[in-house]
Amino acid sequence: MEREGLFEQAQGGTLFLDEINSMPLSSQAKLLRVLEEKTVQHLGSKEHIDVDVRIISSSNALPQEAIEERQIRADLFYRLAVVNIIVPPLSQRQGDVFILTNYFISVYNERFDKHIMGLDDDALSFFLEFNWPGNVRQLKHCIESAMNFVTDDDYTIKKSHLPYYILKQNDANFTGYKKKNNRDTISSNARSVERPITKIGPNQAGNGLEEVKVFETIRENEKERIIRALLECNGNVSKAAKVLGMGRQSLIYRIKKYNIQ
Repeated sequence: MEREGLFEQAQGGTLFLDEINSMPLSSQAKLLRVLEEKTVQHLGSKEHIDVDVRIISSSNALPQEAIEERQIRADLFYRLAVVNIIVPPLSQRQGDVFILTNYFISVYNERFDKHIMGLDDDALSFFLEFNWPGNVRQLKHCIESAMNFVTDDDYTIKKSHLPYYILKQNDANFTGYKKKNNRDTISSNARSVERPITKIGPNQAGNGLEEVKVFETIRENEKERIIRALLECNGNVSKAAKVLGMGRQSLIYRIKKYNIQ
């Protein structure tokens, strides 16, 4: 029995092609033919299989530059870029750094069975000032690395937990790397629409002090949630942990940290 290809598996749905500018030009030509003819063929077969698939693709370089450097075929780009969205670099989305950081911490808390609540003030200021030339992926890997160095006595990520290269990279400023890798482009063949880029200024993104206040508010909200859950469960830690969706040991740690009686 022949194995279904990606287009067959995505039949009636959406296929995401990441960093399409890294796809060989010969493969891009085949992709263009599929998009135009809406059919695919198994290797060595003469049978044409109809496909109905929406394509979403991304590029880590501006399309015009990728076309000039022969990384993307111009005809394929024009076929895909019915909707074209330029995602600004993370350095221009300072407000997103805080949101993404807390999201990745929650992911790795679950994966590594940790109980980290966020960044300490020093690390938070560093994150908000850092340029993040590797964008969201670099932020994610930085959090994952730090989570491997925190101990059971830690409840925040400190600068000492961060990868050494991140701290050195901040000193060196890595301007060349930043220039080439400061944005992502997402294209879709859904429908035509123009979407201007809005530049995020200091008032929109929030300064470091405001972000620290938000961090403190999150701590207070979690403390209140824990107290409510314990009251609802008549002080039963195991039941309260299930209500809160966390491990029993993580809840015990938080009870001690918040000095909940």
